[in-house]
Amino acid sequence: MLSTLEYNLFHYIILWAANEISEETLSFYRSCLPSSEIVNNLNTTYLQKWNFNIPFNIQEIHSRYKPTMITKTSSLLDYVNLDRIHPLVISNIIEPLSGLISPNKLSDIRKKYALLAGKYIYISREVPSLQWSTCGYNMCLYRSPFIVTSNSLSQGWIRTAVPVSGQGLIEWDIVVEKMCCQFWVGICTIKGFNVDYNSWLGNHAYGWVFGSNGVICHNSSNSTNKYGQKFKEKDIITVHLDMEERTCSFSVNRISYPVAFRDLPDEIYPAVSLCAPGKAKIEPHVKYQNY
Repeated sequence: MLSTLEYNLFHYIILWAANEISEETLSFYRSCLPSSEIVNNLNTTYLQKWNFNIPFNIQEIHSRYKPTMITKTSSLLDYVNLDRIHPLVISNIIEPLSGLISPNKLSDIRKKYALLAGKYIYISREVPSLQWSTCGYNMCLYRSPFIVTSNSLSQGWIRTAVPVSGQGLIEWDIVVEKMCCQFWVGICTIKGFNVDYNSWLGNHAYGWVFGSNGVICHNSSNSTNKYGQKFKEKDIITVHLDMEERTCSFSVNRISYPVAFRDLPDEIYPAVSLCAPGKAKIEPHVKYQNY
């Protein structure tokens, strides 16, 4: 799972240690480390591009400060979960700064990345995987793992690759790229269920959904429980999942509504249920001031 917060911790430790040595040392390591914004773009962009120029003589200059940097950072870097730092940062930045991380640990990380190739997950403030995964046979990805569309007038649904678990508030956005007659945004679980992806998610005990008709539904074919407002094409529906309280609520274009579902299980996946020509994009929820 990729996390900008994990990189931020690494970034802080390195610059703190460099500053303890000299201004010259700080200036050098600052030039070696990309900003949080660059790393965040790597974590959240499907097309992985490295747009950061590191010093051509990084290893030569690093060797001057290496013994002191290792002494100052070795115990602190144990707190950094390197598995959650983007592989391009590992290969382009951390590996050239040899000695800060043991070769054995770097080797283990490379092996894990090889096993997870193509399945990197972005996590920011405990946001779950934002890549669509398992779905009904009438659902298909559209140009990226973040956009799904339907090619059938029958309902089908899709969930993300990795579930939400743990504690705290988790939020993500679903953008209505193209509306259909029944567009449903929600969550699901699969633990203990034999799920049917070629159906309407709200009809099952493992699905909790909010529809474009302004109703919510769980484990019922009768979708008359009014909630919030109707939504339309290009609207943004935010899902607010409180894993501590085990509740879920929704916002439409940043207008918040009360709790829609309670007593949720401990493992939840983001999900949408659509029919043709519906198209849904999942993306991180970005909070603005006073929201």
